Amino acid sequence: MKIRLLIAGLLVSVIGIGLIFYRLGGMNKPLISRAIAPKYTVVGKVYEGKINQEFDAFQAQLQEDAAQFAGDFVLIYSQNPNQSKMELKVFGGFLAEDETHIPQGYQLQQVPKREVIRATVNSHPLVAPSATQVEEELFSFAQERGILLQETFLEKYTRNQNQVITEIPVKP
Repeated sequence: MKIRLLIAGLLVSVIGIGLIFYRLGGMNKPLISRAIAPKYTVVGKVYEGKINQEFDAFQAQLQEDAAQFAGDFVLIYSQNPNQSKMELKVFGGFLAEDETHIPQGYQLQQVPKREVIRATVNSHPLVAPSATQVEEELFSFAQERGILLQETFLEKYTRNQNQVITEIPVKP
């Protein structure tokens, strides 16, 4: 009798965990496409250094600022962040609709309309695929189609925090 209760409890737990994983988007694969990205106006700051605790603090502060100014959080990497073992240059900030109001200590960067390979991940960060997995799918998509990519990466985190869009520009 006790074994049946134990098995039933274990089964209910496994089903519950699976349901939570599914509801958070854990089964969602990145949607990869070739697209024309719009012009972005990003208000932010530059970070130069390694990906470490200092970078994490930089990112956390910018995420707070993005929420305060009601803009999507954006990171623009000058090179592939997952392959860079050296210093990394990142422009991080938030999308702005109004170019006239730039908070003190921030800069404005325009990202022109351009052709990109885009990965859209629709899932909670706890169950989302890793940046490395998304990058592998982006490069695989481009390689299968003979598309050459630039070094710049743009990551956009939507305000609801359940969608991340990664864009890599196509070489002309």
